[in-house]
Amino acid sequence: MQDRRQTETGNLLSRVAGGDRAAFDQLYQRTSAQLHALGVSILKDRPAAEDALEQVFLRIWSEAGQQPDSGLSPMAWLVVLTRDMAVARMEAEGLPGAVTRPSAIEAIWLEGATLPALARRDGFVADGMRARIRAELAQMAGTQAAPPSDVAPDKAPQPEQAEGRDE
Repeated sequence: MQDRRQTETGNLLSRVAGGDRAAFDQLYQRTSAQLHALGVSILKDRPAAEDALEQVFLRIWSEAGQQPDSGLSPMAWLVVLTRDMAVARMEAEGLPGAVTRPSAIEAIWLEGATLPALARRDGFVADGMRARIRAELAQMAGTQAAPPSDVAPDKAPQPEQAEGRDE
């Protein structure tokens, strides 16, 4: 029974990826109650969960074609999208219980995460995750302090000189 439901959900997602509005409506009817319950359990607020679910279904409409590449079953992919949207909403609004998870760069560096694992964690295909990592790296590079332009790196003053101390 469960395999049949997964297959049907996968077929609906495939049709949604092709722009089939009727399949989208069927997918909503089939999954929205369960996904809404998940949102309420995370956010502890029914209106916030409804808003998050609306965002999830907008994302499903635009990204349904990415599900097969995610490595997740169709329903697991929907659950991950919902969980991530609810957690993001908690973080954005500073709601109690918000859990921050490491960025992709932090997960690679500190946890030894792999690209496929990060893609699954964040609901991306590998290329999407690569783009996200590149964006994080570019952001990090843009926020690092550059040496003063009037001092050559090899001529930078020593700490004693900078503070005006004489030895």
